[in-house]
Amino acid sequence: SDLAILISTLSNTKCREFQQFGVEILDSSDIKSDIEILELIITLLRAVGVEEDSIKIRINDVALFNKLVEYCHISANDIISLKKNLDYLAECYAGKHPEDYLRTQDSIRGIITKYSISEEYQKVWDVIINHSYNSISEVISLYPNTFKQEFLFLQRILSHFKGTNSKIELDLSVIR
Repeated sequence: SDLAILISTLSNTKCREFQQFGVEILDSSDIKSDIEILELIITLLRAVGVEEDSIKIRINDVALFNKLVEYCHISANDIISLKKNLDYLAECYAGKHPEDYLRTQDSIRGIITKYSISEEYQKVWDVIINHSYNSISEVISLYPNTFKQEFLFLQRILSHFKGTNSKIELDLSVIR
């Protein structure tokens, strides 16, 4: 699966992780596998004593980013720069480098403005850069129809956890 997950517990001493562990379900494209991984993460964090209020998981589908840069004809070098900047923006959004939030947004805009991007796709980039959405339904309405399948996948995951104590939300800047 292309599900990208970021757990907001970040360290000041490491680039992207607080503590690291890996779990993979091989040869499964079933959404139940992704839900099972998220449930396992939450269970493990609770088991090691992380307080419920401290657990916040932000998800995205990497395929959304890949499609977007393909449709916008962004070069391989700029894709790498966008990934680095979006990764850092996700950290800023999580509270790790709040002082760099605006600068990082400007860096992403600087890359995007090098391309002749349609107004429709410019709106998509603006939504990603500004975190200007309240719900996945709102985001789905802003993206072209070619992205619906990926959003339906994410919407099903978010719906599964709705009404639980788990804080799982959409974050379009999470791409790794």
